[in-house]
Formats: sequence, structure tokens, C-alpha cells
Amino acid sequence: MTVSVSSIDLRQHVREIPDFPKPGILFRDLTPLMRDIDVWREVIRRLAVQCEPLQPDLIVGIESRGFIVGMALSMAMGIGFVPIRKPGKLPGPLHRVDYELEYGSDRLEIQRDAFITITPSATTIDEGQVLTTTVNTTAIPAGTQLHYSLSGKGIDAADFASGRLTGQETVGSDGSFRLSHTIANDESTEGPEVLEIRIFADSDHCHQLGATATVTINDSSTSPSYAGRRVLVVDDLLATGGTAAAAGELVTVAGGSLCGFAFVIELAALNGRQKLPAGVPVDSLIVYP
Repeated sequence: MTVSVSSIDLRQHVREIPDFPKPGILFRDLTPLMRDIDVWREVIRRLAVQCEPLQPDLIVGIESRGFIVGMALSMAMGIGFVPIRKPGKLPGPLHRVDYELEYGSDRLEIQRDAFITITPSATTIDEGQVLTTTVNTTAIPAGTQLHYSLSGKGIDAADFASGRLTGQETVGSDGSFRLSHTIANDESTEGPEVLEIRIFADSDHCHQLGATATVTINDSSTSPSYAGRRVLVVDDLLATGGTAAAAGELVTVAGGSLCGFAFVIELAALNGRQKLPAGVPVDSLIVYP
């Protein structure tokens, strides 16, 4: 039997366990929420409704329970997921942030290319116009050689004044990588053509940076450039706020635009919100005073 969503009291499915993980701590256990499919579906639905106004492009989940909540939320909202992990778990070049805990310190890491975006100056363009493509490469040092590939539906070398579909450019001192494509007059193709722009870290085009960008050619209208990556940080619980604040810092260091935080539970008495960046929205489904 499916439970009416309006009748679900989420608090009734949070188990309280005293003296865990150490004496004096009252642990809020979310596993009963996850165990019941109707309840867990309602948790994610309500969280998605609360977070929709933030218009995130990506969700970041904090190891480890943030993976459970964050991945489910990313599927519900139809957007991508990026993990923030403890040391030694992620491959490739990384950004790292050390942060203080009540007793000692810890570190979080994220891949350097997690939020790299390819931003064409228009999503549609006429033949004869110049299309400028900018890549957000704030995580990559100036002077680094990156490689590009142009392809797509009905696209060949005749579409570009340079006649080149691949090449390389250097990351500039401002941390960006720019290409200018003059769209040639191609009489051989009728109807709209779809240009796909890919950027790679290597000349063999094995390590793609960011998502593929698409532009329609032979259309009479132009539209604004793509917005930057808006990133929502997600975890199961907001307590003292140190881990969430470190995750938010990592998002910014890696070039993402931090648009908010989302939690299933918040322990308000621990004042975790005060550690989070001022002005950044914080959404919590269940708040304990």
C-alpha cells in the first residue's frame, strides 16, 4: 500500500540513539527514513521542492551520507552530481581544504575539473558570424596547453574559416581558455547544423574537461550565453557546520558558484549556520531546536 504523502511525519522516522558515537551525544539516525521507500521518496520530493528556486546546475555531496542524499536529489532534480571526498579517495589533480573539528582537524578534496564549463557566446548562430568560446579553467594553471575538438551534426572543416576541427590553445593569465570560430558559408548542408565543442587535457582527447557544449548553426536568432555552474552542497545533517563550510569553500576554490546548502536534518542549537557563508541560502527539512 502506498502511504499518502500528506500524512507522512518525517520526524517520526528519525531514530534517536543516546551516547553515540560517544557519551553525551544524542545521535539522529536517518536509516529508518531510508528504509521505507514511501518515506524516503517523500524526503527527496520535499527537498527538491525546497531547492528548486535555487536553480542549481550541479549537486555536491559530502562523504559519506551526503552521497546518499545528494545522488537521490540529483536524480529527482535531473542534474549532475559531484562528490567531495576524504583524502586518498579521488584520482587526478585535486583541490584540498583543511578544516578544524571539535577535536583535531580533517581534510576534504574535490577534483580540479569538477566545475569546468564551456561557454559559447551564443547557443544559435548564423553563417558568417564569429562564435567565441570561453572555458572556465580557474582550476588549471595559466600557461597550460589544452586541446579542443569541433564536431557535430552536419559539421566538417568547411564550416570554419580556419578549416580546422582540432587544435590547442593556452590557458591565459586570467584563468580562461578562449577560442574564436568564424562560421564559414557552407552551401553543401541544408537546414540547421549542430556544432559540438569539446575541450581536453591531453592531445589524444582521452580526458575531456567539462560537458560538451552545443551550438546550432544556420539559425536566424541568437540567445544569451550559458550561465556558470551553480552548485548546491548537500549533506544529511547540519550540526556545528565545519564540514559544510569546508565543502562550500572547496566549491568556490574549484571555480563553482555556490548557490546554497541543503540538509535533511539541522541541529539548530549547535549554530552550524553561523559557520556557513553569509547570504548563501540554507534549506533543512527537519530542524531540531
